[in-house]
Amino acid sequence: MEGDLTSYDSEWTVLRSSSVESTACDPEQVSASFHRLVDIWRDQPHTVNRRLAGAKGDLPPDLREKVLKSAGEHYGNFMPSLHECTGVEVRRLISKSDVFSSGCFEVSFLNESERSHSASFFPVVTDEHKNPHVTIPYRISAELEKGGSSLKFTLETASECDDRMADWLTQTLHPTLLRWLKNMRLNQVSVTSVRLVDIERYADTYRRIKETYGKDLARTWPERTSAQKFVFEDCAIAAYLVELWRDMGLGPQTFVDIGCGNGLLVYLLQLEGHNGIGLDLRKRNIWDRFESNNLTSMPFPVLSVDPSGNALNDLPRQDWLIGNHSDELTPWIPVMAAKSASNFFLLPCCPFDFYGKFAKGRKSADGTTHFPSYIPYVRSICDDLGFDVEEDRLKIPSTKRACFIGTIPKCGLPADLNERIALLTNATGATPHFVARPAVEVIRNCIHL
Repeated sequence: MEGDLTSYDSEWTVLRSSSVESTACDPEQVSASFHRLVDIWRDQPHTVNRRLAGAKGDLPPDLREKVLKSAGEHYGNFMPSLHECTGVEVRRLISKSDVFSSGCFEVSFLNESERSHSASFFPVVTDEHKNPHVTIPYRISAELEKGGSSLKFTLETASECDDRMADWLTQTLHPTLLRWLKNMRLNQVSVTSVRLVDIERYADTYRRIKETYGKDLARTWPERTSAQKFVFEDCAIAAYLVELWRDMGLGPQTFVDIGCGNGLLVYLLQLEGHNGIGLDLRKRNIWDRFESNNLTSMPFPVLSVDPSGNALNDLPRQDWLIGNHSDELTPWIPVMAAKSASNFFLLPCCPFDFYGKFAKGRKSADGTTHFPSYIPYVRSICDDLGFDVEEDRLKIPSTKRACFIGTIPKCGLPADLNERIALLTNATGATPHFVARPAVEVIRNCIHL
């Protein structure tokens, strides 16, 4: 553990405090908002601290007790008896880099009165490596001020900290948490990234793939696209799929990546032991490098896919179809998966419907337009075809991170599948005709679709 085990006294030192004027500072609403703020911060510290990949709260009981005991011993009389506290939680903090501790935890608990609410956080490190997060005890609090028209939000520490830590706490953490508290919508569901996989294993697998393959690929990238963005993005997607299939209890999987582009995701999944191919209508320079590894006999056929027909009939049987930024093929991926009795992974990007650009003016039930309304549109296709559908958010350098995982139910897809497909693909009322993009690359900007 870092620091002297008994050096912390029982007084908190205010680092920064701000008052928020409000005409709706109802005590119950303040309490609910503060609880929600603490829950989000406990579960998603990586959204503020870029050293972290995430936090894990589902710990084995013996490990949880060990960390709690260590925290109590470490901070001496500073901490009250944890049996007297409410909302005691222990989180393992998952670092992005192996230079930091893999045994880093944070113990937190709540203290509340009618008009004041606080949450205290205590770091526990069980190895000799560096803590990637806040290295000293700290506390956040929200208090209704006299008259009830304003709320005071305060961040305090239990000991002195160096200038760098103080700057981060006062200039980054405090304003971020204050903004979250001010804008809290209690009826809005909090979205967690990579919730379908074990965050700790995902972080380890991503780090391994990035170090083993990604850095060399980025250094020697022959395509015109950004190496830093595309290489490390596909490393993250590959890590996600590897861990997803592991958590589903599946062995090596077969797949077809439709509209595979540079083919890097195909290459990485093959290196990880999953056999598959990538289809695209235009050959990429880097394919020759990938194919020279002889991972499969035909990893990258040049093929224009007409999804309205039986496009996959001549290809090997696959466990999964992958649509990774597959653009005009995006709504067709679930349809093709249904026709071939495959599961699918779908990461939408540029919005298309079955026969053209997705209408910007099309609104979802809550009135949102364009891409925010595109995600529910794609989800509805997956649901209508009878798949078991999960939605997740990837940890990639993109604003479009929502993805879908569709699996065939144990009872199979609906008996009237062909009728459902016909109903979906003829919904526009116009004469249906799918138009593939030209084989010659045209410079496109998704913003102007």
